[in-house]
Amino acid sequence: KCAWLRTGFLPLDYGDYYSWGGIEKHYSEFDSEGKPVWVTGMEGYDWDTYEHSDEKGKLTKYVLSEKGAMYGLKGKSDGKINIDKSDDTAKAHYGDKWQIPSKDDFKELLEQCEWEWTDDYEEKGVAGYVVTSKKDDNDNSIFFPASGFIQRTDRQDVNGYGYYWTSDMDEDRYDFATYMFFYEGYVGPWHNGFRYLGHVIRPICKTITNKVAE
Repeated sequence: KCAWLRTGFLPLDYGDYYSWGGIEKHYSEFDSEGKPVWVTGMEGYDWDTYEHSDEKGKLTKYVLSEKGAMYGLKGKSDGKINIDKSDDTAKAHYGDKWQIPSKDDFKELLEQCEWEWTDDYEEKGVAGYVVTSKKDDNDNSIFFPASGFIQRTDRQDVNGYGYYWTSDMDEDRYDFATYMFFYEGYVGPWHNGFRYLGHVIRPICKTITNKVAE
């Protein structure tokens, strides 16, 4: 049975956008044209609004290497590569039983489930992937909307591409974190991008085994 399919978290819309390690949106809503209405002082997704950098864009947390520390923490590395519980967006909004999936969680989902693209999920006008376990005996499925992303003040790629944060940083670049990426005809887990970008999340419940299929 697919653990992801038993979480009860079934988004039908695009979802909310967060920076990696950020627990609050930088906007209050989207206007009639689909543009974000920014929270004062948090206009856009960039280094100067990133939760783990200062007003000059220097990193204040998750500085993996000494090279990266040149850009923050006064030249020191904290060695952190996985997100802290206090910075887990899923825990902050859904409770302590929930978490942002790791790279391994997404890997199992990719390997043990069927992914089928749709341009109009349940006639809601939302494109994305319907994901069904290869080993389930029922028709349970989850849906990953092609939510796009926000960089600076621009919301891009909606209904064309999906970007979903994992709980892991990129091990080679101090300023990157890992996300699952997809578009019609392609799904790939190991993509890395700037941590300040606004991507969506797909929570899973930690009380259920992380294995996608039993």
